[in-house]
Amino acid sequence: MKPKWIVMAAIVVFLLAVGMFWRLKGHSAAGQRSGIALADTRPADPAPVQVIRMRLQNVPQWWNATGTVSAQFQAGVGAKISGKIQQVFVHEGQYVHKGQVLATLESHDLSAQVAQAAAALETAQSGYRSAQVALQMERLTSQAQIRQASAGELAAQARLDETLAGLRRQQKEQANYAVNQAQAAYTLASANFRRMSQLFAQEAISKQQFDAAKSDLDTSRAQLQIAQQSQNMAQEGSRKEDIQAARAALNEAKASLAQARAAAAQVLMRRQAVQAALTQIAQSRANLQLSRVMESYAVIRAPFYGVITKRSVDPGMVVSSFFPSPLLTEEGGEMRLNAVVPESALAYVKVGDTVPVRIDGFDGKVFDGLVVEISPQGDPTSHTFIVKLRLSPNAGIRSGQFGHAGFQIGTQRAYLVPATAIHSVDGMDVVYVVDKNNRARMRIVTLGASSPSGTVVLSGLSDGDWVVAAPGSDIHDGASITPVKE
Repeated sequence: MKPKWIVMAAIVVFLLAVGMFWRLKGHSAAGQRSGIALADTRPADPAPVQVIRMRLQNVPQWWNATGTVSAQFQAGVGAKISGKIQQVFVHEGQYVHKGQVLATLESHDLSAQVAQAAAALETAQSGYRSAQVALQMERLTSQAQIRQASAGELAAQARLDETLAGLRRQQKEQANYAVNQAQAAYTLASANFRRMSQLFAQEAISKQQFDAAKSDLDTSRAQLQIAQQSQNMAQEGSRKEDIQAARAALNEAKASLAQARAAAAQVLMRRQAVQAALTQIAQSRANLQLSRVMESYAVIRAPFYGVITKRSVDPGMVVSSFFPSPLLTEEGGEMRLNAVVPESALAYVKVGDTVPVRIDGFDGKVFDGLVVEISPQGDPTSHTFIVKLRLSPNAGIRSGQFGHAGFQIGTQRAYLVPATAIHSVDGMDVVYVVDKNNRARMRIVTLGASSPSGTVVLSGLSDGDWVVAAPGSDIHDGASITPVKE
């Protein structure tokens, strides 16, 4: 049985070999028949591609810090008072100037308060003017009364002395002169009383001023009578009754002086009334200023030059100062990248340094970032600090974009390739290296920091490798190329 199976297996192998022979022969003939066509469709020589030889070199060591772009000034513009929105004059994306009116609230009640405060101030000023006039008149009246009362006391004392000592011819003449003076004072007091009576009837002066004028008239009348009595006594000689009368006149003169001095104390009270009127003016002026400030709160203005980034209010909405929320959001000033820098790299960062910055969405374009501020306090958990970099103006960069800033923290030995040599395949960074058969071979690399001079390759390359500088869409793993060595 065993030789029989061996014979059958040999036959099968022979048949398979014969079939394979004829099949290969048929393919060879077909290839010869189509040889001309294959020669006609053969691709041309590959296009030349620039390649760069890798050599370890001293390159700057960079720390790639990430961050978010924000405006220098950011403000949520709200309302300081409660009310209904009357008008909104701006929209999102609109640029506004400092002080420009953004929105207004209904302010009828505030305007009424301003008018009421203005009227109160006018009333207080009028009261102050009236108090000043009254003070001036009372001061003049009081001074006149004191002078007259003092003169009357002196005259009465002199008359009493003369009465006690007896009168000479010269004293008689003086008595006559005293009568003339007293008569003139009485005439003046009578005229003043008539004038005061008219003013009091017109309610132009106070009752106190009218009483003072009447008292002055009575005092001058009494002094005239005393002078006349003294004149009579001078003619008749001193008698007991004359002495008593002279003493009575002196007492009356002293009483008049005391009364005049007591009336002078009313001037002090009038001064206090004037001071109170001044205080009322100050209070009314403060109330008016406060009312105008409250009225100004109904007009919402831009705090600085910038752009409106958000509008959260429309006409007719009611806003509350008890639960304030931004009605409009404004951004202004220069754009800044707030880069997060670790504590270990902070020693290499200084205000005034210019560093390369890349912003997502600008296809790898490099901007200059100027370090303008370093946060004095870091995050105690992550041990990082915020470094603010001023970006190029008018570059079209917007707040909220993500960016990268490169800070040089020394030098290192590494390979440097241009950014155009790096591609991303399935989330991995790759370059194309030329092999000895002039074919492109995809090589996965680990990248370091980027700079204007190129990107650092930490691993994946060897000394002497030729890397394709800018592989096009036709370059793939295994593609034939014509390298142009740099």
